[in-house]
Amino acid sequence: LGDPQTGKSSIINCFISNSFEEDVAPVIPVAVLPPEASPEGQPLTLVDTSSRSSDAATLTKELVKADVAIVVYAADRPETLANVSSHWLPMIIKTNSKIPVVVVGNKVPALAERKILGLAFPRSL
Repeated sequence: LGDPQTGKSSIINCFISNSFEEDVAPVIPVAVLPPEASPEGQPLTLVDTSSRSSDAATLTKELVKADVAIVVYAADRPETLANVSSHWLPMIIKTNSKIPVVVVGNKVPALAERKILGLAFPRSL
């Protein structure tokens, strides 16, 4: 879950392939990983989601079935972190309040590069 262009699909693709690719599909197909892929020895199903409002029904359906939700924000775009608490967490709580939520900051190298270039960021990060 997360705003558009935060790297949700890239994170899933990296986890599945154990490598980073620049060009990744906007939404990765559902991936079922074997028990050997998890420390607990359980199969793991990864479901990528679209951020488009037209896909809200699909997102809700997947959240109802989920055992955990991962919300991704782009560290180089502070508004995506603000949207975690203003949009994504309330939606998760409304849909399936019993699941744990993991918040993941992505695109940290881009943030570091911008800091090196002297661009300022709000203190909320």
